[in-house]
Amino acid sequence: MGFRRENTSYCYFGATTPISLPLDLEVRKIMAKSAILDTVADDFFDEHGSLDELQCLTEAVQRWEGEGLSGHSKVIFDTLDDLVCDITLKIFNQQGHDMKTLFQDFWREAFDVWLRESEWSRSKHAPSIDEYLRVGMLSIVVQAMFLPACYLASPKHPQNSLGTRYSKITTLLMLSARLLNYIQSYEKEMKDGKLNMVPLYSKENPEANIKDSVAYIQNKLEGSRSSCLKLQ
Repeated sequence: MGFRRENTSYCYFGATTPISLPLDLEVRKIMAKSAILDTVADDFFDEHGSLDELQCLTEAVQRWEGEGLSGHSKVIFDTLDDLVCDITLKIFNQQGHDMKTLFQDFWREAFDVWLRESEWSRSKHAPSIDEYLRVGMLSIVVQAMFLPACYLASPKHPQNSLGTRYSKITTLLMLSARLLNYIQSYEKEMKDGKLNMVPLYSKENPEANIKDSVAYIQNKLEGSRSSCLKLQ
């Protein structure tokens, strides 16, 4: 598309690392395709799309209707719709459950927070750490990438997991992935003038330096990992 990071191989090998059995081919495909789409859309919101384009695309995803879209926005929406329909059909054929609305909601949530992050960046708004982390947990899109694959891989996965250990595990996975991303990307993002939790923590805690900020995030990451292991 002319603007995105090229990480197709990275996404596929990332999916094969935890899921390597030959019979899990379709699960790997779902994870890889979802990760690739996540990268394309995230880059579009971060760097390429105008605010008007991003608002129109987000509104289209919220109503799940691509009429009026053009260019990159139309390509992204049509690809997203095809992907969700494909995953939904595979799970319906295997289990007899229609999960389309749930999977659409995962992506609706993702596009909504991508737009919010883009608005923060363009207006130079610095949210509180708590607000930034709440949004960041959703914008990492773990739920849209991994939960559909889990439904296909595990036919007995509960259809209503609210209030169960599965929802807690998902939340902790989202948190861990985002905290790890903050630690790994803060140097590049600070250089590019982008938001990151590391400088935000320093801003809210003037006595803390960058090293203190990283240590704070690492401590939260270890706590999240420990809580996740207790749920296994």
